Amino acid sequence: MFKVYLKIILRNFLKERSFVWINLIGLSVGLLCCFTILLYARKELAYENFHVNKEHIYRVLPRIQGGANDYEQIWTPAWLAPSAKNKIPEIRLASRYIHLGSEQLITHENQRMLTDGLALADPDFLHMFSFTEPFTSGMNPLSDPSALIVSRSAAYRMFGDQSPIGKTITLNGSHVFTIKAVFTDVPVESHLQFEMLGHFQRIREIWGMDTTPEENTSWNFATYLMTTPQADISAVQSKVLNIFEERAPRKNQRTIRLQSLNDIHFTQGIRRDNADGNWTSLIALCSVAVLVVLIACFNFTNLMTAKAMRRAKEIAVRKISGASRWLIALQFISEALMLSVFATVLAIGMLEGLLPLLRHYLDISIPFTYTEHGPWLGIMIGVGVLTGLIAGFYPAWVLSSFEPARTIKGVTKLPVANKLRKGLVLSQFTVSIILASCTVIVWQQINHMKEFNLGFQKEQIIVTSAPGSLREKPEAVRQQLTNDGSIISVTFANSVPGNAFSHGPYEILGGTENGRISINTIYADAEYLKTLNIALSEGRYFYPEHAAENTDYYVVNEAFMKAYGKSDFQTMRLRSLDGNHDKPGSIVGVVKDFHYASLKSTIAPLVLRYAPAESWRMIIRVAPQQTKQAITKLSSVWQTMAPEIPMTYRFLDEVFDKQYKQEDRLHHLMIGFSALAILIAGLGLYSMVAYYNEQRTKEIGIRKVLGATITDVLYLMSRDYVGMVVLANIISFPLIYFMMNRWLDDFAYRVAVRWEIMAITGILTLGLTLIMVGIQSWRTASANPIHALKYE
Repeated sequence: MFKVYLKIILRNFLKERSFVWINLIGLSVGLLCCFTILLYARKELAYENFHVNKEHIYRVLPRIQGGANDYEQIWTPAWLAPSAKNKIPEIRLASRYIHLGSEQLITHENQRMLTDGLALADPDFLHMFSFTEPFTSGMNPLSDPSALIVSRSAAYRMFGDQSPIGKTITLNGSHVFTIKAVFTDVPVESHLQFEMLGHFQRIREIWGMDTTPEENTSWNFATYLMTTPQADISAVQSKVLNIFEERAPRKNQRTIRLQSLNDIHFTQGIRRDNADGNWTSLIALCSVAVLVVLIACFNFTNLMTAKAMRRAKEIAVRKISGASRWLIALQFISEALMLSVFATVLAIGMLEGLLPLLRHYLDISIPFTYTEHGPWLGIMIGVGVLTGLIAGFYPAWVLSSFEPARTIKGVTKLPVANKLRKGLVLSQFTVSIILASCTVIVWQQINHMKEFNLGFQKEQIIVTSAPGSLREKPEAVRQQLTNDGSIISVTFANSVPGNAFSHGPYEILGGTENGRISINTIYADAEYLKTLNIALSEGRYFYPEHAAENTDYYVVNEAFMKAYGKSDFQTMRLRSLDGNHDKPGSIVGVVKDFHYASLKSTIAPLVLRYAPAESWRMIIRVAPQQTKQAITKLSSVWQTMAPEIPMTYRFLDEVFDKQYKQEDRLHHLMIGFSALAILIAGLGLYSMVAYYNEQRTKEIGIRKVLGATITDVLYLMSRDYVGMVVLANIISFPLIYFMMNRWLDDFAYRVAVRWEIMAITGILTLGLTLIMVGIQSWRTASANPIHALKYE
């Protein structure tokens, strides 16, 4: 019996080639979208899963509330981790962690290398996390403060095929480390990214601290705790808060949250966190995948039902010959399954070609191999088979229900099937309008953020590291770079807009709020405002000619004055509580608010401090149309003043826009998948119209003989589809409004969901529908009625 069914299926496939190809293309493209997003979701959900102790690791998040403050941050003081481990029995391990961030110069004999992947942590760090293999000797590589462990790729860049164990390297020309171990490169599915790891105690000499880290009061370090399996996390949180209040009491309210390692990737809105996961975007993409597959299923069901109506008499003969209903249904389900299997194989083949393109154009790395991801390959095949079953079930049920006597007489019309056809087409229109409208709104939001007035100049700005040999002679560097006119100005700072910035404790004197307050801080020289074209609201900035006096002054932004200030900023004073700069100073100026962080959040209070020695970035403003000359000039000066250090540079607009890479990915993926969904729906609609016009050929011929014009026939053939598009718009508009407002809630500066966008999308959908329906209907309407009446 199986052999007979297989012959019938293949014969029908050959007979209805266009039907098979349309269904095959629609299903394979729909499954391709589904498989791609399925693998992307697997990658996103795999973050931190490789850590053996992931269920018991937590990151400490202080939440500051009071006055203008209401935020969580990852930074904690250096004394917290050892205090928590010593005082809280439920804590087994504790570690501080700091990523040094800016480019660090690594030298070994005559070899040099720049790295931005150097981090420092306590020895417990290696026992908590699974970045390295278990220590076979029982010796923790970080037990020695001079030790350094490096990744395989970093070791290869520095030493080639030689073993790096025991070799010494020098950091920034003065800090010597000995390599004690090599670890496998950190997986991309980790929020902690580093290629070199040293002992945390080295932070004192690297940063030039006057005190030990435990005595320092600055909050610049992440704290990770590993609890016992039976620990009550709420109780541990309370105990950690008690340690804070004992060591650093404050006026404003403070709470502590222990954030599970598994939650870090998808948590947003935490200051100084680099997690870029987004639940909303992931759910949106998964929804798109489901919708695209549904459109493909709707096409499949509609076309299979329509085409199979021609086989009504075949079904009747089979029933008369003794075939049961379930055998007939099995035949049609087998056809659907065979098509879905072909489509699944085709989709998996296309997937292998698509993944490298996603990696190249969208920087989305989705690993997939048949050997390593066998279970996921099985899931994809299962999804394909399930899709075929879902799409083929209804046609099989309908066609197997034909009554032989009525079918032999030619009565095969099924009112229920006709209603389902219209319902499926309506669903396709609705989904297409939703996807197209959402894609446009996402594009509007991204474009809005990239073109928003940021309050500073981000174009024609070059950013590079500033090694000590350049920072020691800032005026000489500035003079040499600006002497030919290709470079307008040069400034040194520890931060650029869109990148990490410092966060320090202060005491405000003479303001609306007293006590210890944590405020965002930028260390810079006297050329910072000029170089970035930041406007001054009132007062003054630092005097270039009075470097010694500048250290006694502070400049703040307008958000600071709104939060803490009185009418006259000159009556206010600030005192830093970071342990290194504790001398009270006057506020001498207020700058206009500028967006030094992402537009996802509002502008927070900011303090600008004069500290060229701590400004390890050089920011260069280039004259218009002089970028090439400016880079040449920079290279020349660099070779003269810092020949031992490789030069690297970036453009500020690229640095700032990189904050929105997650939204860019969502936008490009939605464009691609929405276009494919509309293509699938269009192919299905075109085929459906062709089939049903063919079914009504005799009716149209009679109407023309009775005097109907081509216009009358076109109206008759298209009115149902026009009505369905209008109804699809009515259904989709509130759904679009609700979904996009939910997504836009993540942005502090957002576009409005305008009805005009949805209306234009609906009109375009109507226009495309009329074109596809019109082309097919014109052929039928303009045909000679004589041929139509000879139809049978």
